[in-house]
Amino acid sequence: LLGCGFFAWATGRLTQILTKSSKCSSDFERKMEELNEYLEARAISPALVQRAKSFYMLKYPTLRIFNEDSILANLPREVRKGVQLELFQDVVS
Repeated sequence: LLGCGFFAWATGRLTQILTKSSKCSSDFERKMEELNEYLEARAISPALVQRAKSFYMLKYPTLRIFNEDSILANLPREVRKGVQLELFQDVVS
């Protein structure tokens, strides 16, 4: 009985993690589709289309889109400072 309960919990937790990851990925895919539609509708040259796509690939290397400012704003000040210091450690050092 305990094993079944643990299995159910683990399966639920894994599903939750995959769903959140999928949402970030689908946001990125939606943004890329929107970009493609816009560039195609405006008849932008292939070279500039490639540059625009490259920008998104560089800006979002994990293929995930999230609002970093909002996430950081919701953290307690000390935690936020710690995260920011860690993110920019190579710049600060």
